[in-house]
Amino acid sequence: MIVKFKSLLVFSEVHRKYFYTTFSEGINIIKGKNTSGKSTLIQSIIYNLGINDGNEKLKEILSEQLIFRLDLEVHKNDEKTSFTFIRDDQSFYLYEEGKRALRFDGINSDNSNEHIKLKKEISSIFNFSLALESKNELKEAPLEVMLLPYYISQSVGWVYLRESFSGLNFYKNFKFDYLDYFLGLTTDIDRILLHKLLKKKSEIISEIDFFETMKSNNDQLQLSKLLDEEFKGESTKYLKEYSELRGILIREEDHHIQLCNRKSLASTREIVLKRVKRNTASQRPEIDTCPVCVQTLPSSFEAIYNHQQDLNDTVSEIASVKAKITDLQSQINSASNKIEKVNGIIESKYAVIKNYLSENSSLTFDTWLDHKSNMTLLKNIDSAISNKNTELIGVLDDIADIGEDENIEESRNNKEKLFSTYFHDCLTDLGMSSFDESRHRLLYKINSFPCQGVELHKAVMGYHFALNKLISKTQGIHRFPFLLDAVMKEDIDEGNRITIFKFINKHSPKDTQTIFSVSESLSHAKDDETTSNNINLVNDNFFNGSSKIIQIGDGNSERSFLSPYDGNHEELINETIEMTNLA
Repeated sequence: MIVKFKSLLVFSEVHRKYFYTTFSEGINIIKGKNTSGKSTLIQSIIYNLGINDGNEKLKEILSEQLIFRLDLEVHKNDEKTSFTFIRDDQSFYLYEEGKRALRFDGINSDNSNEHIKLKKEISSIFNFSLALESKNELKEAPLEVMLLPYYISQSVGWVYLRESFSGLNFYKNFKFDYLDYFLGLTTDIDRILLHKLLKKKSEIISEIDFFETMKSNNDQLQLSKLLDEEFKGESTKYLKEYSELRGILIREEDHHIQLCNRKSLASTREIVLKRVKRNTASQRPEIDTCPVCVQTLPSSFEAIYNHQQDLNDTVSEIASVKAKITDLQSQINSASNKIEKVNGIIESKYAVIKNYLSENSSLTFDTWLDHKSNMTLLKNIDSAISNKNTELIGVLDDIADIGEDENIEESRNNKEKLFSTYFHDCLTDLGMSSFDESRHRLLYKINSFPCQGVELHKAVMGYHFALNKLISKTQGIHRFPFLLDAVMKEDIDEGNRITIFKFINKHSPKDTQTIFSVSESLSHAKDDETTSNNINLVNDNFFNGSSKIIQIGDGNSERSFLSPYDGNHEELINETIEMTNLA
C-alpha cells in the first residue's frame, strides 16, 4: 500500500492568512531561512493525520484559528482511492472517495472517545494493526507508530532512534514488536489471540479452583440457591435489583437520544452561522454592493460599526456553538460509556434472570424440579467442573497450536543480514566505515551509535534509509512518504553537505515520495553559484532539476509559514469551508 500526499492547505478565515503547496511524485525540498516555518510544514502534515504528539510545536500558529486540509491518495492492488483529511481545532472531517463523510468532535486528547474512534478509522484506512503491550495488556498502537519509520524529527530524530515521537518506549518490548511488524515477521492477530487464550486459561483454572473449594460460582448453582424455598426472600431482592438496573438503562438511553438530538441541532446551527458570516463579510459598507439592488452599501459610521458588530457577533457565536458541540459530544460519549457499563453489569451479574419468568410480581420457575435436592446440586457442580476441564483442554490445545514462533530468531537474523548490507552501502556512500560491534550494526541490537556531531548525523541518516529500504520489501505494509526534517545541521561543512545531497538523491525510496527540509537564506544564496547553500543550484546539480522546491515565505523572513491571503485558491478554500459544514 503506497500513500501519496497530493496537497496541503492551511488557512485562517478570521486572520486572512494561508499556506498552500502541492507535492510532486518524487523528491520535495522544503527551503527557507532558519525558523521560517519549514518544520511547521512537516508538523502540519502530521497534525492533519490526526496525530497529537506535535501539537505543542504548532502552538504559535494554532492560535490563528487555522483549518488544515491534506489531500492524499492510497494506492493498493492497482487501485487508487482519494482521501481528504480536514482538521479544524477540536474537529476532524474525513472524506473518502465514494463513501460518506465522517466527523469527529473533541480529538485533541488521545484518550478522548472521539480520538479513539478517529484512530480506529485512520488505522483501518492504512491497514495499520500493530498491537503493543502496556500494563500486561495488548493495546492498539497509537497513530504515531504508523508514521514512525517514515519520519525523522528535527528536535531529537537525528540523535535518538525511534524517538521522533515521544512516549513510545514506555511500551514493553517496543523495539522488537515495532520492527517485527514493519518487517512482516509476526501477525498481531496471532499475538492478540494468544494473549486472549492465556487470559482465558487463567480464568478457567481460577473458576475450577473456586468450584472445588466454594461449590458456588456458577449461574446454575446460583439459580438453585435462589429457587430453594429457604431463599425465596433473597430471590425477590435479587430480582428487584435487576429491575432497578433496567430502569437506569432506559433512562440513560433516553438521555443519550436527547443529547444526540441537541448535538445535531447545534451542528445545523453552526452551518447556518458560517453561511451568515460569509454573507456578512461580503457586504462591507462603501466597498461591496447590495445583493438585491446592486447599489454600494451605505458608508456611514453607524453602518460600518453595525457591520463590524454583526461580523464579530457571528464569529463569537460560531466559537460558542463549536464549544457546545464538543461539550455535547463529550456528554454523548459519557452517556454511551454509562449505558455500556450498565449493560455489562446486567449481562454478567444478572444472566441468571434468563432462567425465570415474572408475571404480576409472582415468581414461577420452569426448572424448579431440576434443583430440588442437594444430590442434583452436587451433580451440577461436578458437571460444571468436568465441562470446565474439557474447556481448559481445548484452550491448551489452541495455545499449543499458536505457540511461540520457533523460527522468529532465524527470521530476524535473515532480516538483519539484509539490513547490514543496506546499512553498509549507505555508510559507504556517506563517507563512513561500517561499525565493528554488533550492537551498532545489527538492526535488533542498535539503540545508538558511538559517534558525535556530523558523523552521528550521517550514521542516523544511513540507518533510516537502510530501514526504509528493508521495510519496502514487506508484502502489504503501508508506505508513507519519507519525511526528513532538517537534513543539514548548522555545523556541517561544504564537503559533507554535497555528500549528503548526493546520498539522498541516490538512496531515496523509489516507491514513495521523499519530503525533506533544508535551511537557506535567499539573500545569501541569490548570487551563490558555487556552494550547496543555493538550493536551486543543489536541485540542478544533485537532483537533475527534477525535485519540487517548496519555499517558505519570501525566503528571508522568520516565522513566515503563513502569508497574507492574496486571493489565490479561493475556490479550494471555499470548498474546504463548505466541507466543514457537516452535521
